[in-house]
Amino acid sequence: PGNPTSALISFNLFVAPLLRTISGSGSGSIQNQQPKSSKNVNVKTACRIFSEPGRNEYLLVKLVPENGNLVAYPILSGSGAITTLAKADGYIYMGKGREIIEEGEEVEVKLLK
Repeated sequence: PGNPTSALISFNLFVAPLLRTISGSGSGSIQNQQPKSSKNVNVKTACRIFSEPGRNEYLLVKLVPENGNLVAYPILSGSGAITTLAKADGYIYMGKGREIIEEGEEVEVKLLK
């Protein structure tokens, strides 16, 4: 992938786990692993989020403190803009069967920072 966001997500999903496996520090399978420095947080969404039908989508989000809790705001810019990636705190995975995340729904955010 040539876009910065696509490249980072692809690296996190495929390259980092493969490097850990090859170096002997991984669990053997590269499927569904995240980098060791990666952490996940469960937060509520600030608004309704839509995904294109039939696609796996990784949506960048900005985490904002509100009323003592973090809330995920989608960053609605293209994956080709490096500024989009710079603004993001993490991403949400929306699988092929998932087209809508409701406002206030709890989601898992995979942190980038």
